[in-house]
Amino acid sequence: TMNFTAEGTTPITWKVNYAPNGMTIDDDGVLTWTPDENTHKKTKAAIIATNAAGQHSRTIYFTVDTNSDNSLIADTYYDIDRVNEILSVNDYVVVYEFGVISVDESGMHDFEVELNEDADIDGLLLWIAGSSEDSSDEIAEFYDEEGQEIDEVPDNKKITVSVWLNEGIIYKPAIAVKK
Repeated sequence: TMNFTAEGTTPITWKVNYAPNGMTIDDDGVLTWTPDENTHKKTKAAIIATNAAGQHSRTIYFTVDTNSDNSLIADTYYDIDRVNEILSVNDYVVVYEFGVISVDESGMHDFEVELNEDADIDGLLLWIAGSSEDSSDEIAEFYDEEGQEIDEVPDNKKITVSVWLNEGIIYKPAIAVKK
């Protein structure tokens, strides 16, 4: 179960699109779903809030797995559109998106990233964990090609990100830069 809220003129109606079987959302924005054995390992749903002024949608991604007792569980992580929306208010822009990441062991993990050489990317770097269960924003470190710690995009746009990730959590991370 997940609760969604929306601001604006009431009444606000809720709808879920592209949802797996059995997923519903009620008039109060409460999303309910129990995955079954036919659910794809990775799935998503679009949550739509509508009022007299228009509509807004948010995509939520789920990873379905089995517990030790063979019961199904679903982890969620945030969509990049929502991340961009939040960052734009704070003058950050996403410059690199990772795929879904899950690690077998908690600890520091390194990722080599090469940003678009032609892009006009300049500014302070920010790691976005992209997980509904964990935030690793404050424990990411950025390094240049020579292994020197940096906090801004280097001229050659090559970065190594060293970040703490926890076992069993699904991440959909990104790197953002202060405009």
